[in-house]
Amino acid sequence: MPVLTAFGYKVVAFPSVILSSTTDIDRDPVALDTTEWMHKVVARWKEQHMTFDAIYTGWLGDPRQIALLVNLCEQSQHEKITIFVDPVLGDDGALYPGQEELVKVINGLVGIAHVITPNPTETALLLGKQPRDCGVEEDGTVTVNNVYELLNALTLVYPRVLPIIKSVVSGNRIGVCVRFTSDNTTGVKKPITKMILGTRTTAPSVGGTGDLFASLLIGRWLKYINSQSNQYDKATMIKSVVKTISEVMITIQRGKIKDLPFRDLLHCT
Repeated sequence: MPVLTAFGYKVVAFPSVILSSTTDIDRDPVALDTTEWMHKVVARWKEQHMTFDAIYTGWLGDPRQIALLVNLCEQSQHEKITIFVDPVLGDDGALYPGQEELVKVINGLVGIAHVITPNPTETALLLGKQPRDCGVEEDGTVTVNNVYELLNALTLVYPRVLPIIKSVVSGNRIGVCVRFTSDNTTGVKKPITKMILGTRTTAPSVGGTGDLFASLLIGRWLKYINSQSNQYDKATMIKSVVKTISEVMITIQRGKIKDLPFRDLLHCT
């Protein structure tokens, strides 16, 4: 929320669960389910004719929330809305505790998204596969060779969705793999796959990196689609997000987090 607010957007919080701590601290935190409250909120929004420029979903605490969010997305559909889904299911090659039922039904939400941002573990789980069998490492990363197979399978299952797979490694660089669809000169849709890697870094895993990635992506994406000049194509925009994440990680590695130019990091260049 702070990052999107800094972009100048009015953000409406819609917590699906309240946890005692983040999952990198406690793999099975104490959780307060908010499903019933969420139903009441959606009903009130409908009464007030609330509209949104974007909807972003992350951690979901109950499988019943899937149908609710699908309904919310469908009733909020308009020409310019973008639906981002981060299918939070697991990491480090394993399903998060308590997500066993969610993984069975989340495909309904993923299928109506415009953009999804799974990590390699979640990509395998969305495909109904064991992450280890798909080349996902113990630290949750995947190599370039293995990510192409995952991406090909993912786009077959979700052909209308733009997938961005995070935590892809090549040597000592880390970044994302994304599959675009563009029109060629004959008007035929043509898939384009791009590896977008950050600068060299050996920084350790830092909790919240995925949340920062999603917030920067949404913030810059909305500026991109609302830009009259269309100065940046999507690949350039996503590359700018990966570059920013790399800068943050390197700064943290050097122990100089106070030196981060947070306002500058919001720019699209």
